[in-house]
Amino acid sequence: YTGSGFGKITNQIKLVITNNSGCQDSITKSLNVSSNPTAGFNYASDTVCSGAIQSFTNTSNGVSLSYSYAFGDGSSSSGSSPTHIYNYTGSGYKSVTTTLTVTNSSGCQNSTSKTFSVGRKPDPAFAPTTSFDNCTGKGDTFRATLYDNSTPSAISNYKVYWGDNSDTSLSSKPSKLDHT
Repeated sequence: YTGSGFGKITNQIKLVITNNSGCQDSITKSLNVSSNPTAGFNYASDTVCSGAIQSFTNTSNGVSLSYSYAFGDGSSSSGSSPTHIYNYTGSGYKSVTTTLTVTNSSGCQNSTSKTFSVGRKPDPAFAPTTSFDNCTGKGDTFRATLYDNSTPSAISNYKVYWGDNSDTSLSSKPSKLDHT
């Protein structure tokens, strides 16, 4: 059976029987045919950092749907438009496939999957090359050595907030960074 739109289509099925004497009788029954739902969703970002929220927006079509998201990391949700936090400690990026299965009240199902990347957060570190104990007004220079412990090292921007309402932005890692 085919139909247009979403929901149930009711068809009247009639059986007519005739015997050898020409006598007839009939019976009519209703047959409900549910249209299949169509699963669909969008996600907020093609690449998400470990520990950040990825938002999913339901775009499914159908009537009286239930939702089952499998986030590709062993976690799941039954919300229609959930959010999820991915935790990744490996190196570089990892492809994650999220699958949405929708089911209507008649048990008809449809699924769709989408893949995006989860990246490890950078692992910043720094060490002072002189004491952190400097006196106000002395004009001492604070020197810090920046370390990038990330694997792989693919940092696009460094920004140091010095705690005195000033900051320094750099597009490449300096070997030493001074602040007075």
